[in-house]
Amino acid sequence: MSILSLQNISKKYPIQRGIFKRTVGYASILRDVSFTVNAGEILAIVGESGCGKSTLARLMMGLEAPSGGQVFYEGKRIDNLSYRRQMPIRRAIQLVFQDPSAALNERFSVGKLLQEPLDIHRIGTKDERMAAVHHALTQVELPPDFSERYPHELSGGQRQRVAIARSIILQPSLLFLDEPLSALDVSLQGQMLALFKKLQQTMELTLVIISHDLGLVEHFSTRTLVLHYGEIAELRDTAELFAAPEHDYTKTLLASIPNQMGKTRF
Repeated sequence: MSILSLQNISKKYPIQRGIFKRTVGYASILRDVSFTVNAGEILAIVGESGCGKSTLARLMMGLEAPSGGQVFYEGKRIDNLSYRRQMPIRRAIQLVFQDPSAALNERFSVGKLLQEPLDIHRIGTKDERMAAVHHALTQVELPPDFSERYPHELSGGQRQRVAIARSIILQPSLLFLDEPLSALDVSLQGQMLALFKKLQQTMELTLVIISHDLGLVEHFSTRTLVLHYGEIAELRDTAELFAAPEHDYTKTLLASIPNQMGKTRF
């Protein structure tokens, strides 16, 4: 069953020059992109820097509007909604940032950081919100009393777990992971992968991961979308794609990274 669907998506940005920022043309980032994300799967999006991965993710999350085409979440079009009508979508689709510092204000306690999304969406009473904070910490394998700590008191792995707790506290159905292991030591990466797997199963989450790490992609994802200059080169089951890539760009991408073809890091 499809949870998210993109139909003929394109995205262009104006090219502006001069002190008056006059538009002299447009840069085409995505061209005629169509695919679906299946409920319960782990979809990886890969490609070289500048291929449009981040732009595609923002469109999928409803953070930007496409220049052409349509985006559907659970069968309902979301790319043309007003900010107010997007609020339920923003609750259902969440993001785990590459750098947990981007999601953690150093001035706030962990409890306040986790409660903030509940406050924004006006969910629960004061006591219910605190209970949700403690539950979210437990889900990411941190003790409830971490709610009283501040980000500067946490290790890198603990900060990432708090950032994940903030992303899941609204009980989303679709979670985006933007280079989720790049800020962590190698010793912690396996632990974090195990946590994502556990959350995906216990919360019945659908995951979309944006990554340059093909070892992670091969080990972790169920399907892989290869993006090349704003177009889909391949979208196949991950095991099949890594075993027998069909597109020339996919072959080059896999062959250019040592120890990737047919191997995993974990």
